[in-house]
Amino acid sequence: MRRTLLPLALALAALAAPAAPAAEVAPAPMALTLADAVAVATDATPAVQLATLRTREARARRTQARAALLPSLSSSAFVMDRTYSFQASGITFVRIPGITIPDRIGPVNQVDARLRATQTLVDPASWVRLHAAGLGVGVSRAEQAGAVEAAAQNAALAYVRTARAVALVRAREADLELARQLSELAGRQLAAGTAASIDVTRARTQEAATRGALLVARNQADRAMIELARTLGLDPATRFELTDALARALDEPGADGTRPVSDAPDDAAAAVARALARRPELAAERSRQARAQSETWAIQAERLPRLDVSADYGLSSDHWRDAVSTRSATLALSMPIFDGLRREGRASEQGAL
Repeated sequence: MRRTLLPLALALAALAAPAAPAAEVAPAPMALTLADAVAVATDATPAVQLATLRTREARARRTQARAALLPSLSSSAFVMDRTYSFQASGITFVRIPGITIPDRIGPVNQVDARLRATQTLVDPASWVRLHAAGLGVGVSRAEQAGAVEAAAQNAALAYVRTARAVALVRAREADLELARQLSELAGRQLAAGTAASIDVTRARTQEAATRGALLVARNQADRAMIELARTLGLDPATRFELTDALARALDEPGADGTRPVSDAPDDAAAAVARALARRPELAAERSRQARAQSETWAIQAERLPRLDVSADYGLSSDHWRDAVSTRSATLALSMPIFDGLRREGRASEQGAL
């Protein structure tokens, strides 16, 4: 009886037990070429995106600098009901018996609606600042080009390291297969009496060492995959199938029959000259220097006179129904004389920069 109930109880327990979760299926590796890796790195990495945002910031600052030279148009309207105190205005009256003098006047009503336009005619400092803002855009563009180049270089190096690690894994797998065959051969020779036991021990030791080397190579390949994913700005768990073996000679014709040609100079002096002319970080430094010089000129140009014109037109009265039109036009010339040496300090700071 017990023998009959035991299998039945085990079956019921198995049915009542919760089903084990299905094993997660690992995503298929992403096919990746060297060109794809460079394209992803130069478009999606955080460093490139930040450099792009800084370029947009520089363009916005140039727009702000240009606004100081463009006309300005504004409007205003108000309705006022106010009383005035004689004492607050400094007006006092002699008290006369029998005559009551009020302490305030009002209420006074006033309505006003006005349209005002201003335009800067001459402002050398604003013109120079606009030029400096344009140089700032050049700095940001050069920095963006440097970030793109650095991202492309890092992606290419990570791709090559990963390809090398994958090739090393394949080589270790082939070594392990050869070590297994040699170990099996030594065992058969020992069984046939044509080999000593030391040969079997040596073959098995070599097989164990090769298996350890394979584990190390696989670990290095996984680490290279993670570094490649991080370089491309992807999930570190992403795995790749590298389709470029990087084994074809550079002078070998491609699939279309053309040979890759580089315009890099062979002469060392010419190579240095091209690098000095085209390296993005050097271009950024030259633009920074030019912008700093332009900012210095802008500070010095603040000492020059400034000419502005403004005009307004509107309706004004105590009530809207009887409002009359009023206008004004102003031509103003201003020139700073002394600001506590603040301008000289700014110019000195900018010169050091």
